[in-house]
Amino acid sequence: MCPTIKPHTGADGTKGTIDEAWSYSSSYTENRLYQGGYAYNGYLYSGAWPLQAPWPTTYAHAFNNEAAIRQPAKTPVLMDSVWVDLWPEESDRPAVDLFDGGPTLFNYKGMQRATYPRHGSRPNPVPRAFPPSGTLPGASQIVFHDGHAGQVKLEQLWTLTWHKDWVEPAKRPGR
Repeated sequence: MCPTIKPHTGADGTKGTIDEAWSYSSSYTENRLYQGGYAYNGYLYSGAWPLQAPWPTTYAHAFNNEAAIRQPAKTPVLMDSVWVDLWPEESDRPAVDLFDGGPTLFNYKGMQRATYPRHGSRPNPVPRAFPPSGTLPGASQIVFHDGHAGQVKLEQLWTLTWHKDWVEPAKRPGR
């Protein structure tokens, strides 16, 4: 768990915040309770994926084997997040609520789950109504597929290779 956050204290299946872990359990995990402050890049999941929404479009971008990962030094595996996994798309805007993603966080499966300034230049208080056209504060700790880890400014998240067909946008969505 990220050392800047505290363990989760709320109900199971609850998103985290900038300073508290998420929690998750399900029949898939033998009802064990998991907590954390990082997310897994969902495009790296292996095995069969469900064929209902939102999976069909997401599955098309999956790294189905290691050869599909053409830029391992730019392909995130784990990163700071307020939920267990994410599937970013090039058109994703950052979260508006940089503290916990707001009440609609689970409506989004992408970059909104990772745009929280836990590291770097963190404002105090953290914006609960961030204007998408503003410059994102802070940074994320990221582990990449080639094994290295580093701090990446939140504004730079769109420059990474999140899925096998990723095309870096000319500018961050919302700017």
